[in-house]
Amino acid sequence: MKSSSLTPGSIGSGQPLAHARGSDSGMVGRRGVLCLVAMLAVARAQAPAGLEILAGSGTLSSGVAIQYKTLAVGPGGLSDSIGGGFRIDGDRLYRLLVDKVGRQYLGYQLAVAAGPSTGDYLVSIEPVTGIEDLLRRFAPDAVLRPAPPPRCPEPQVMREGDAIALDLMTSPDGRQKITDTIRILRQTSAEVTTRDTPVTFKSTVNLVSVPVVVRDGQGRAVGNLERDDFQLSDGGKPQIVSRFSVEKAPGAAAPSLPDRFVAYLFDDLHLGYPDDKSYDGGIQDMERARDAAWRHIDASLGPNERAAVYTTSGLTGVDFTADRERLHKALLAVRALGSSRKDPLIMSFWQADQIENKNKFVLPDGAGFRFGNAGAVTIVDPSAEYRAGAADTSGGRIAISVDPSAEYRARAAAGVALEYWNKDTRSALDALDTVVGKLSTMPGQRSIVLVSPGFLVLDDGIEWETRIIDRAIRASVVVSALDVKGVPARLDPAIAADERAVMAELAAGTGGRFVENTNDLERGYALAAGSPENMYILGFIPQNLKLDGHYHPLTVTLRNSRGLTVEARRGYYAPRYADTPAEQAKKLIEEAFFSTEEIRELPVAVETQFFKSGSDEATVDVLAKVDVKRLQFRKEDGRNRNDVTVVSGLFDQDGNYVSGTQKVLEMRLKDETLATRLNAGIAVRTSFNVKPGSYTVRTVVRDSEGQSLAALSAAMEIP
Repeated sequence: MKSSSLTPGSIGSGQPLAHARGSDSGMVGRRGVLCLVAMLAVARAQAPAGLEILAGSGTLSSGVAIQYKTLAVGPGGLSDSIGGGFRIDGDRLYRLLVDKVGRQYLGYQLAVAAGPSTGDYLVSIEPVTGIEDLLRRFAPDAVLRPAPPPRCPEPQVMREGDAIALDLMTSPDGRQKITDTIRILRQTSAEVTTRDTPVTFKSTVNLVSVPVVVRDGQGRAVGNLERDDFQLSDGGKPQIVSRFSVEKAPGAAAPSLPDRFVAYLFDDLHLGYPDDKSYDGGIQDMERARDAAWRHIDASLGPNERAAVYTTSGLTGVDFTADRERLHKALLAVRALGSSRKDPLIMSFWQADQIENKNKFVLPDGAGFRFGNAGAVTIVDPSAEYRAGAADTSGGRIAISVDPSAEYRARAAAGVALEYWNKDTRSALDALDTVVGKLSTMPGQRSIVLVSPGFLVLDDGIEWETRIIDRAIRASVVVSALDVKGVPARLDPAIAADERAVMAELAAGTGGRFVENTNDLERGYALAAGSPENMYILGFIPQNLKLDGHYHPLTVTLRNSRGLTVEARRGYYAPRYADTPAEQAKKLIEEAFFSTEEIRELPVAVETQFFKSGSDEATVDVLAKVDVKRLQFRKEDGRNRNDVTVVSGLFDQDGNYVSGTQKVLEMRLKDETLATRLNAGIAVRTSFNVKPGSYTVRTVVRDSEGQSLAALSAAMEIP
């Protein structure tokens, strides 16, 4: 039986697949798919030698135990792009294989039935169809095409120990092939089996969570409001707040367990950005911002806190640490890269957006921009304005009729500029998304401070921004923002409002704070990095929600504002498909695992020990003991059924996730066994190979029938 790495946030099918593997790297080119039966063999021989991609075992509902393996035979890069998994459902084993680089997939199902004689098994293989929804969950961003459907053999008669070997895919040069082997082990009535699987957490919007911070006239977050004090509307329609909670800033924890993590994300791509022609202080902004950040971190970083420094360019940074010298060095490496993007031949991002997306033609006149009148007036080529002499300057605006071809040229230039500048917006959003994912693996309070002058997000990026807000809410990550330009620098209010919108939306959507209009950046960091003393989480289930991916604006108000102001999430996107029970369970396990909260809904005890195999090597054993007699069971086919998922993992002294493994305990207990033989419970053991150091062991247990959780932590010091 093979253990698999626990990789939160990785691709998954939404089903308990045995493994998900692969990346976008590897050999690029057309993959050849051999006929499924080209190398079909029934034999007692050993499987061919090769790199093992997937291995495991399980029991069909008929009691037949099988062992399955996937091997990459021969040299090549095909194995790097292969993903998918096995799944046992009833009396069938399902196999899905995806070539992510070649962008194709195939699937088959294997069924085992009683054969003509005692000890014989009738094995049949058929193609799997109707798996498009499963593929979307496994690789939502990929467009996959089906590989040529396999021609399946007639049912084969096999005996215990026999194996089927299937060659599924081969590399273009024929040197590497992907092979499945499935072996019949025995007829069994096993009551308890354990299988190791990875965790592939995935969740969509069913219950919509809305973080809300309510502040008084002094800017303090108030915490004495009740559910009935709030009114919540979705697209103008009042909603019932079905879940309500108040989250308060945590107190101090034991020094050995970090419980607060703050990531400072410097938007170096947009520091010094050339949108506002009248402002050229990007380098000074950067120097002031990083110097103030260092003074803030040096003075405020506590023993239970860890800080990280990242940049939107990805060129410099340091992961979570308490080492002030490393943080200082990373800060000194931050540069204002936006200054280097200035190109007099390319229209500014903001001006291009006005022309292409808002149909507003603008002209630089040396002191800013002037706008055309409402009504689709053509204003391009400033020299034509002066030649025409027909400018209407009423209200500070101008209306001119010029050569129509100038509009075409302006739109063409705007299109080029949008593509040029939008790359930086996408990079900034991608960096923010990555930091949210990194923070989601930290076991405690999680905050991001986005340090930026602001940047435009076009229509094609707004959904991505909202998805980041969704992900941050699910991971309890608070995103705050600090406008580094300060008070006097914003010389064009129209540009300022558009560029700062993303910072305000991220902060309001996650319960953070947007700090603007201040030159005291050190105090600004203190406000942005500090978590609100009180934050409300309003949850509602949208009525008659269509799974169409459309945007839904949200409004949160107070029945009696009493001089209070409300900061709340502004909207969400509907999902394109609903959560399955398996996806909901993964979400609950993920939230519990990457938290420091202790949960004791299940009768679970955890023991840890380690032994050293050398001066710099050690093995950590985690033993989770489950009192199964106190669990709920469902009667099925004369057995007592329950599946218990056990996730164990390690975090280092800085709170960084090190490693983890998930095991599924499948219980099909006879009445006699449950009544008399399990007084001591059932133990699930997990082992990790680590270096000496300080670790936190986190264990989460969930059962499928009672749908209850246990989550426990323990500190461990390995000298």
